[in-house]
Amino acid sequence: MALKLLLTGDMSPYSQAYLQPHETWFSILDRILKSWTGAGSHVISVCEGMGTMPAMETLRELISRHKPNVTLLILGSGDMLMHMSELLEKVRKFISIAKGGGTLPAIMTPPPITSRAVQMGLLPKDKYSIMARRIEEHVASIRSSFGGHEVLLIDIHRFLTRRPRLCEHIYDGVHLDDVAQAAIAPYIASKLLKLVSIKGYPLMGFKEFIKVYSNGMHNAFTDIALWKGQYWLCFRTGSRHFIREKADGSITVLRSPDLYKWDMAVRLKVRGWDNRDPKLMPWGNKLFLYTPSWSPELRTHTTFCFYTTNGEEWQGPFKCGNYVFWRPHLHRDKAYVAAYKVNKEDWEVHLLESNDGINWRYVSTITRGDKANETDILFENEKAYAFTRREAGTRRLLMLESKAPFTKWQAKELTHIIQGPAVMRIGGEIMIAGRFYLENGSARTGLFVLRKGELKLVFELPSGGDCSYPGMLLRDKTLIVSYYSSHEGSGTSDAPSDIYLAVLDLL
Repeated sequence: MALKLLLTGDMSPYSQAYLQPHETWFSILDRILKSWTGAGSHVISVCEGMGTMPAMETLRELISRHKPNVTLLILGSGDMLMHMSELLEKVRKFISIAKGGGTLPAIMTPPPITSRAVQMGLLPKDKYSIMARRIEEHVASIRSSFGGHEVLLIDIHRFLTRRPRLCEHIYDGVHLDDVAQAAIAPYIASKLLKLVSIKGYPLMGFKEFIKVYSNGMHNAFTDIALWKGQYWLCFRTGSRHFIREKADGSITVLRSPDLYKWDMAVRLKVRGWDNRDPKLMPWGNKLFLYTPSWSPELRTHTTFCFYTTNGEEWQGPFKCGNYVFWRPHLHRDKAYVAAYKVNKEDWEVHLLESNDGINWRYVSTITRGDKANETDILFENEKAYAFTRREAGTRRLLMLESKAPFTKWQAKELTHIIQGPAVMRIGGEIMIAGRFYLENGSARTGLFVLRKGELKLVFELPSGGDCSYPGMLLRDKTLIVSYYSSHEGSGTSDAPSDIYLAVLDLL
């Protein structure tokens, strides 16, 4: 069932000049709803620059024109300046008009204001205290008066105040930045999808958003692992995304005890090669790092590996074959990796196995054709699921299944183009992170769930320009996602591009 949502009220806390239109919560929400309910779903905003009062005057005409399933009244801090009885009366009038127009009324509470409003000079200290208390009181009254079944209450105020770290992204104490907007969109989606009987939307909450590394260079292509009680994060550092005639990239490895304080562990370089796309694999007392590399002189790809037993001294490089390795995995005392070759005829992806992490042998051809390349694998008992990026044909992600000994693969085309895929089973469902594209061609880093052969958008991470190539690590009910993005840098494949961590709670 399509879901048409009409937004009216005060959008000022969410409309900042520096944000791209696709970075706002209502744009992200639109994409999530379309992903889950079909292209007929639509978020219609008629309230940019409008307060609640002007929107109320034209509400009947707007509902008649757009015929929404749900009409959402967005309350802002300006509405909290009203006397309590006046505000409640205005909301009652909105509910009456919405119901009269055959649409479900919904109310969104305002975000909290924070002490940063004082630091940024938006409010004097005494007025800030009064305003913060007034918002709390008015929101409490909204909850008690309109929290029933006939009105959908979307309590952004409570959602944010229960997440102090997220409140830090109310960047001037009043307005929400791109991180906060990316966080509230899935929460709103979870409320709306229940209206059309979509169950089990995998809601995730932003626990932390951390810019880990920024040095003016093009930092990209990440992976993350936990080994010997520390977090290990790796990525390529270079001048730009790719320079065909230059052995440009080296591999940066950082470590941290807590995800917050990161130290340089090592910088790895194979002389004469552009080292790229590093991947980590903890295996017993060793931490392996694999770097598919490009030789400008030989005009070929080869993957090299290094390993350490103590985090201080690294052995290597060891040549692993003329392949581009993707992410290695351990399964039944062996290491496996999907590795692709770029042939003159076409590209093909092979499954390789190893007993020691250094010497690899061919097992099977997972797929060939359509320029198949980056492939992550999920092993579950006697089954394996491979997810392959393609750069020809429809370019949509390919899902392949096999049973031990993994010599034959059956393929199914999925619904989205996903690049740099990272795959993990979370809460009983297969989740896939990677780069995807909006209708306008902009790139974003997203997290999808696989449902009945279809990819459904769950979460968009703050990103843009040249971005994605995530690593994922699950600890208890916390998902840690590493990725890169140039949205705060060049916005292109040139430097600078930075490394980020998103720490998500599984709600």
